[in-house]
Formats: sequence, structure tokens, C-alpha cells
Amino acid sequence: MNLLERIESHEGFSRTPYIDPLVAKYPERYGIPSEDLEIIKKHLDKLKLTFGYGFTFIDKDEAEAVLELRLQKTIKQLKNYIDGFDDFPVDVQQMLAEMAYQMGVEGVSKFRKMLQAIRDEDWCTAFAEGKDSRWYMQTPGRALAVLAPLKTRCEN
Repeated sequence: MNLLERIESHEGFSRTPYIDPLVAKYPERYGIPSEDLEIIKKHLDKLKLTFGYGFTFIDKDEAEAVLELRLQKTIKQLKNYIDGFDDFPVDVQQMLAEMAYQMGVEGVSKFRKMLQAIRDEDWCTAFAEGKDSRWYMQTPGRALAVLAPLKTRCEN
């Protein structure tokens, strides 16, 4: 499975906007009282939400084109934010791109110890540091799948 397919698999496709699962699980963290979230959930399907140039939905082909464009932008940002990014093995670059797609480039840049371990080619420490994060605690299945290149390198 290539990087785009992995992101598609982890993100899932929706033709219409939806509430982010972390916001739904922890609304107060995002400044939404839980009782307000329940009202929003009850009426979300009745709202006519628009985005972009007046879109109320997006089809799969359009979503894939946007995903590819955003992924290219994300990789370009990673090259600017992360020292040595171009020198990392391709599978590790893709891993970081997938992390950045989920949490943003700034979010990935906060994994300082993991990034330093990658620069040092200390794969076991890099894997351990990736697991020692709020990201891993919030989405453990996805995080473990994304961190697979570090785990594989650590085991070899």
C-alpha cells in the first residue's frame, strides 16, 4: 500500500463534513460544552454546510485530488521545518508525512527526541519516542501502523 492509500485508509472518506472524532470524544478540550455538542450532533445532518467554492459535498475523485495536493504541500513544509528530512530513508519520510497529515507539520516538529533519534539512526529510541506521546494515546492503532517503519528498523 502506498502513502496515499494508507492515508485514505486511516482517514476514511466522507462526502460531507462531519465532527472530528477527537472533538466528539473530548468536546471540552475544544471549547465546546458537551451539551452543545449533543445539540450539534442531533442537527448536523440538517445543516447545509458549505466549504471551498460553495461546495456542500465532495466526491471521491475530487477528495483524492485534494488529498494528493495537500500531501505534496505537507511534504514541502516538512522539508522546510525538519532538519535533515531529505536525508531520512524514504519510508521514514513517508511516515513523517502521514503523521503531519494527521496532526500538522508543527505537531510533528514537537517530536524533538524522536526526530533526533531518526537523525542518529537510533530506530529503537525513535520508535519508543513516537509511542511516548499524546498522539499515540489518542489513536494507538493508527499510530502503531504509522510508526511501523521505525519498529521494523528497530527489529532488524
